[in-house]
Amino acid sequence: MRIQIKLLIIVSLLIFLFSIVLGILFTLERYQINVLFKQEFTHAQSSFDKIKVLKSKGIETFAEGWTYWDEFVVFLQIKDQNWAIQNIDASLKTFDTDVAWVYDLGPSLVYATVISEDLNALKNLVLPEGVFPKLFDSRFMHFYINTPLGLLEVRGATIHLSADSARKGQPRGYFFCGRIVDKPYLDDLGDFMEGQVTISQSPYKDKFSLKDKTITLSLPLKGFDNEALAYMNVRVEAKAIENYARAMRQFVVIYAAFILFTFVILVVYFYLAVTLPLRLISQTLREDNPEFVTSLQVRKDEFSAIAKLIQFSFKQKKELAEEMVVREKIMHDLKEAEKQLRFSVDEWGKTFDSISDAVFIQDKDFTIIKANKATAQMLKLDLKDIIGKKCYELLHKSDHPWEDCPMEKTRKDLKAHVNEINDLRIGIPLLVTTSPIFDQKGNFVGAVHAAKDISEMKSIQEKLEKKVKDLEIFQKVAVDRELKMVELKKKISQLEERLKEH
Repeated sequence: MRIQIKLLIIVSLLIFLFSIVLGILFTLERYQINVLFKQEFTHAQSSFDKIKVLKSKGIETFAEGWTYWDEFVVFLQIKDQNWAIQNIDASLKTFDTDVAWVYDLGPSLVYATVISEDLNALKNLVLPEGVFPKLFDSRFMHFYINTPLGLLEVRGATIHLSADSARKGQPRGYFFCGRIVDKPYLDDLGDFMEGQVTISQSPYKDKFSLKDKTITLSLPLKGFDNEALAYMNVRVEAKAIENYARAMRQFVVIYAAFILFTFVILVVYFYLAVTLPLRLISQTLREDNPEFVTSLQVRKDEFSAIAKLIQFSFKQKKELAEEMVVREKIMHDLKEAEKQLRFSVDEWGKTFDSISDAVFIQDKDFTIIKANKATAQMLKLDLKDIIGKKCYELLHKSDHPWEDCPMEKTRKDLKAHVNEINDLRIGIPLLVTTSPIFDQKGNFVGAVHAAKDISEMKSIQEKLEKKVKDLEIFQKVAVDRELKMVELKKKISQLEERLKEH
């Protein structure tokens, strides 16, 4: 198939694909709107939680901040009503609190107060019996309770001495404070959320509505037993969703117009910039004549370079053929050199293994990196169990070098050393030689370790030493005998002289 036809097919396919993409964009619009709804819902829920916490901060601070105070403990003991009026009553407005109760450990009500007379019914409100043991264990509580005046948010805390701010000691009583969840309270929350906040016995079913562009969420208001007593429902408008949908539709229209215009330009450009030069290049290659692409050399694009390369390629054909001959010769020489190298390596390995002494190569950290067969025979191990181990681990059964180790000396002065090693853990006397190994830069990288079994030599040496001692003893006995004979002859002569005198 001709390249021009391929290009036209590609352009047509691109138009088709972009049409599909255009349809996908419409689908993605609705998907993205759903995603935005979820994000807006998450944001609204987070914001509402934070606002709710801020609105409840007053009674929370009142309950937690006032209940480790020595004066409060004293009040529980003496029940000074004036103190309660001056402190608890005076603080209700400060902490945005409607009602407060103080109980002893009985639990018996010690004091109750409200911020206004219309809330007097809350003074005698009976808290559920299960609240007190739960508060005694947890030290703090937050729950809701139904009252004749409506739903009441309650914060509770155990009372402690000032020094017991961590509330680890025995509680001295209980303190509760609360606030009515009334319409002004809900209106304040709605103003903060720029929406509507209501209380109902059931939560909203839909989180968001595409039709109304609204987001709804419900917060359960739980009693002391962690069961939902009611739900605080919030409905806010999602203005960002409508703005996004409008912007998306405008984008799709502009995108479609741009794609159509772009494809028209591409078709014209492909013909002038690609189709025509490709025809000339195809003719040149087909007829093996570089003259057809001569006109392309004056262009200032890639086809100019291609035309020059085509002409240059014809010139390179002969040189390439000659170069291939040279390369074949080089490859042949390389193969021969490889054979020689392998032969040398094999010969070196055979020579290394033919040495009767135990010889191995170790790095500068005493690790064995190569060993001959004599080493394996001496250690009674396979070579695979020797390579990678420390020499002193295998020879001396130790976790550190031998005390008079020649390798240790070689590491220090970078010279060859010879030592006689007599280690009962090896079992035989060895004459060990270590010779340093250096890399091309002269750095010490390891050593050649040669160990010769000198058991026979030691045996001969011991026999010679024994014979020398025997000869020394014999010589001493013979000399002593001669001395005694000389002495005896001397005495005999003296006796003979005396006999002659008589």
